Amino acid sequence: MRRLIALTALVLILTSSQALCRTWAISPDGSGEVADIKSGIITASSGDTLLLDDGTYTGIGNTELSCAGKAIVIRSRSGDPHGCVIDIQGDELLWRRGFLFFNGEGPGSVLEGITIQNGYGYEGSAIWCWGTSPTISRVILRRNTAVLNGAAIFCGGGSSPTIENVTFVGNSASQGAAIYSASNSSPVMERCIITFNRGGGAIGIRDDGSAVSVYCSDIYGNVGGDWDGMVANQNGFSGNICMDPMFCLDESPGTPYTIDGASPCAQACPPEPDFMGAADIGCGAAVVPLEAVIDIKPDVLNLSSRGRFVTCYIELPPGYDPEDIDESTLLLCDVLEALEDPVEIGDYDEDGVPDLMVKFLRSEVIGLIGDETEAEITITGLVFDEPFAGSDIVRTLRQVSRRLDQRNGSTRDVAYLDASGGESQSAGSVIIEFHLPVSGQVKLGVYDIRGRLVNNVLNEPRS
Repeated sequence: MRRLIALTALVLILTSSQALCRTWAISPDGSGEVADIKSGIITASSGDTLLLDDGTYTGIGNTELSCAGKAIVIRSRSGDPHGCVIDIQGDELLWRRGFLFFNGEGPGSVLEGITIQNGYGYEGSAIWCWGTSPTISRVILRRNTAVLNGAAIFCGGGSSPTIENVTFVGNSASQGAAIYSASNSSPVMERCIITFNRGGGAIGIRDDGSAVSVYCSDIYGNVGGDWDGMVANQNGFSGNICMDPMFCLDESPGTPYTIDGASPCAQACPPEPDFMGAADIGCGAAVVPLEAVIDIKPDVLNLSSRGRFVTCYIELPPGYDPEDIDESTLLLCDVLEALEDPVEIGDYDEDGVPDLMVKFLRSEVIGLIGDETEAEITITGLVFDEPFAGSDIVRTLRQVSRRLDQRNGSTRDVAYLDASGGESQSAGSVIIEFHLPVSGQVKLGVYDIRGRLVNNVLNEPRS
């Protein structure tokens, strides 16, 4: 009975605490439930939400904001960061920041759907983090200035904020115009756009155990450098690109940082139906690529083989000629360029439809696949000015052992092929694929579980 009473009390406590979470409406003219954002933070409890009406927030009550360790969500009512702006109005004579997270705030402290602009200070003029891990989502950070590091975001003291769908534009700092990581900090950025910033590179990282992990993001056109320094090796991997984001700007003056439907940021990291940056498509029409049939050979890559190439056959829909494909636009997984030679046209699968045959460096394809045992390989390109895309599945053969032949004392390589998941063949037949590191005499036999020879399949020289 005591346990039942205690459990009932616990349920009542939890229900009561959930009921206390509330939303505070705030307006830029002070007509909301509280006068300004700072008053809202003071009044709110952990779990509450400050809901900001659209407009421009300025003045001492809307700058130098600290959540005081509370798990508070601060977001715009509309969800459009263009409409809800915190204008810090800092300059050389008036140093002011936007938000300061230094009281142990975690992922429950959230900034969402707002713009923070015109901060000015030593570092972290829009957002300054020290030993904290807030969540920053769908935020535009623009025209912020730092005399030293990290104009838009500074991370120190082991900070690890989550930064997703954030647009950094027009910020300026000596190092890390968009973000700077120091003192063993490790922020994570996903689906972000960092462009047209000024100073010492887009991202700055102090060599003291700090890092910045970037996924599915576009860093482009920054005066001090894009993918350089300690993030140089992340370009071209995990969906990261260096391409013009194609902002709508003059086409959509009220929402300048929305992106064109043809932007490379409009379809970020498929199959996720998401985009890069803080704002969705705002101009142009989304381009649906032609559906091409892609056949990649070999479709099983033996990682111990010394083969040089992976061959791709591209077949376009009816009415399109593969001779019209611009080979210079071909990309494997949006990263690897096709080799200039050989490039040939032929009906390689003998279905009456011509194919374009191109090759990619095998070592680069394997490096792109990484540790995956099965990967979907996409091929994209242009036929005239029209995009096309297609994919094929490639598997990797990794379990290769070297054993001693007891009969003659020699060693030989034995590859164990994983036959699971393959296409079913006609009754009584099996297809065996193998790849050789060097040319030589090949003996291929089938043995039963006791090691007795069942059938000699092959005994001949092969390349």
